[in-house]
Amino acid sequence: MAGYIYHDAEALSLASIEQSPLAQSLASELQNPAQPGERHTQIKRTILPMLELGLCDRAVFEQYRGMYDADVTDEEIIEFIRWARAKLTATGKSHKSPVKKPKLTPEQKVRNAIDWLGGFRIDPADLWEASQIYPGEESDAVVYLSLFQSDDFVNLNTRYRIRKLKDGTEKAELYGPGFTMVRIEWIDCIRQSGVPQDRAGTWVRVNPLRSKCGNSKSGAHTDSDVLRYARFFLKSDVLPFEIALSLLAKVRLPVCAIVDSAGRGPHGIVCVDAIDASDYACKVRAIIKFLEPLGIDPGNSNPSRYSRLPGAERIIGARADASVQKLLYIAPNPRPGGIFS
Repeated sequence: MAGYIYHDAEALSLASIEQSPLAQSLASELQNPAQPGERHTQIKRTILPMLELGLCDRAVFEQYRGMYDADVTDEEIIEFIRWARAKLTATGKSHKSPVKKPKLTPEQKVRNAIDWLGGFRIDPADLWEASQIYPGEESDAVVYLSLFQSDDFVNLNTRYRIRKLKDGTEKAELYGPGFTMVRIEWIDCIRQSGVPQDRAGTWVRVNPLRSKCGNSKSGAHTDSDVLRYARFFLKSDVLPFEIALSLLAKVRLPVCAIVDSAGRGPHGIVCVDAIDASDYACKVRAIIKFLEPLGIDPGNSNPSRYSRLPGAERIIGARADASVQKLLYIAPNPRPGGIFS
């Protein structure tokens, strides 16, 4: 993802995916902010193509805000966006339907990921060395919970139902509201009694919650119960484990944790620190748009999503070479440009 920076994630992901001359030219110019006195001209030159490529207003605002100093004010950027939207509406371009791309096969996604990695490979030992906190100095579950604040409500779930798949295999699917306590209570509980778990392992919601009980009829938490839109997680059901692990390590995103799910592949926890649900959706959509052709599952983008809690033993759905959900990498203060980029 050469040249990728966080503020222009959506623009550069479009450039990478579409491979159109317009997107490539736009991505190149966005990486070279104009000098004072020329910035308004650069905005006028780039803002219409950005909107035509489908960027939301917040993504456009954050792109320019990340490029320029305070001599270009927030109000000026917002006014430029209004001007550009009005111009597109007047020319009939604001509702242009996107061209539908052909669906990639799993094999094509694997090949895309291998090509993008370009020979780059890492293993769990490399991630352990790169961690800000070495996994193993404390329970994996306790170390993972350092991503939350001490008074955050954290939801864990160990309950599951078995569903038979078409190929005759069985899959454990979680259900029910799970159990919710503040982080410090979970840490005390884990230190005294161990990690809560069952035969299917343990799930954990990736974001902190507003209250102990969710708003659904069963008491389960929903997206509206999320307190802070801090993180989302990436996983792949099609990439080989080594390729998925290397992809999470190389992608230029603020990865704050990587967990071996003991299942098909690793889970990458990405820090987005969105200000609200709309901002979260915009940021996640941009990142997924780039990574889906590389084999990342697009169906895990909502903020109340469950990932896997490291430290729990897993029997149902576990790989032949794994039985414990392990913490491979942890960075409470992640690098914006990725782990090994």
